Amino acid sequence: MAQVWECEFDKLYHQMVLLAMADHANDLGESVYPSVARLAWKVGCSERHVQRAMTYLRDKGILIKVAEPRFHRPTEYRIDMSRASRKPAFTPQGVTPMSPIDKTGVTPMSQRGDTDVARGVTPMSQEPSLNHQEAPASNAFSVWLDSHNGKMTQLMKDSIVDLIEDYSDEWVMTAIQEASKSVPDGKFALRYVERVLERWKKEGFQSERYAEPEGKDVTWLNT
Repeated sequence: MAQVWECEFDKLYHQMVLLAMADHANDLGESVYPSVARLAWKVGCSERHVQRAMTYLRDKGILIKVAEPRFHRPTEYRIDMSRASRKPAFTPQGVTPMSPIDKTGVTPMSQRGDTDVARGVTPMSQEPSLNHQEAPASNAFSVWLDSHNGKMTQLMKDSIVDLIEDYSDEWVMTAIQEASKSVPDGKFALRYVERVLERWKKEGFQSERYAEPEGKDVTWLNT
């Protein structure tokens, strides 16, 4: 299912979850029935984010339900990549198209590879990190960046945006601060923050700084 790489999605973790599901599919995109917990483990996000991604993929028609869960076997899906939006064709940087044959019948050779790097050095690519200028204006983002040396991947950004939509910026910011105090070196995973928020959802918001998020209906948190 290499086609997953060639398609566009609203958020990075949508693609990551689909890649994890495609890893379980046969050559026809069938027999896909990993558990939500396993997908969350493979992608490195929460089960809630996996469920969000699966809902998105079902709504797009990319994930098609084949069978209901039964006998400890999760719901079975089929993957239909024909419903996914395609990316523009990839054009390698630094590659000069070959020139047409000249009058002598000899085709001039064009320079290949990256022309702006030293010979023998291959630049490394990685998932880009967002800095303070690129991250959305939010107290939660600022606190996260401060606690992680100004680094934030796109996957982290998308996940924090979803948490803010669920709990508000103030709650997420405070949960990040709580996590930072609890972890000795301050290098905590976002899943730790989610668990703090999930506990507050069940037991009520527990922070000396905020009684409740401003402008957010939180009556359901104490029910």
